[in-house]
Amino acid sequence: MDIYIAKGAGFCFGVKRAVNIAFRTAERSAKRVATLGPIIHNPQVVEKLRQAGVRPLNKVSDDVDILIVRTHGIPSDIYKGLTDGRFELIDATCPFVKKAQQYAKLLREEGYQVLILGDKDPLK
Repeated sequence: MDIYIAKGAGFCFGVKRAVNIAFRTAERSAKRVATLGPIIHNPQVVEKLRQAGVRPLNKVSDDVDILIVRTHGIPSDIYKGLTDGRFELIDATCPFVKKAQQYAKLLREEGYQVLILGDKDPLK
């Protein structure tokens, strides 16, 4: 059997960026590092990060020094609640996702009805 790997196979820019941020943070810090939700939807990478000292959380915990926002971002109300200084906050949201979030907010402010499809629980 022949196996061919497409030239475009692998992680997109935003995922590579977020995973690199998480590994670098774990490498450079002796502090307790966590992600809010899994950093990406890839259990093998999430497990490698766990082994490197970055654990995924489904809710904010007091036993964290550095909290990384996952690639897919989080709802703005949750994000605002994280900026109170309890821990260092690193936003690893994909820039393209962030831009889509900003456009959705702008459209809503202009009176459009915005519909977003996805998981009911944003931190899964």
